[in-house]
Amino acid sequence: MTRVKAEWTPKFTPGPWTVPHFASERVTCGCGYVFSQYQRGMGAICEVLFDHGQECGGEQEDRATATANAHLIASAPDLLAALTELVRLQDAADTSYVAKVKAWTVARDAIANATGRSPFE
Repeated sequence: MTRVKAEWTPKFTPGPWTVPHFASERVTCGCGYVFSQYQRGMGAICEVLFDHGQECGGEQEDRATATANAHLIASAPDLLAALTELVRLQDAADTSYVAKVKAWTVARDAIANATGRSPFE
């Protein structure tokens, strides 16, 4: 069975996306915006809300949960790229060992970014 590959153009803002300031251990501000350099305006893709002692309306996640959510959201373009490449390699008839190792390394790095961990954990 031969698969027909359709070319597609993503409709989302291209990556990389960055985690909000509050999710970084080096920054103490409560900014919850996930940024992209390609987004129009101030560059925000979305805002991740968390309970930081100010009334924002409704219940908010704790900082640890919001940080995990921010890492997952910010890694979405990388996760999609990694999965797309793995599927492309799986569908390819002749793929080198080096290409496969590179694709799996990119996938592991994307998962590490999504979970806020080192790729070596």
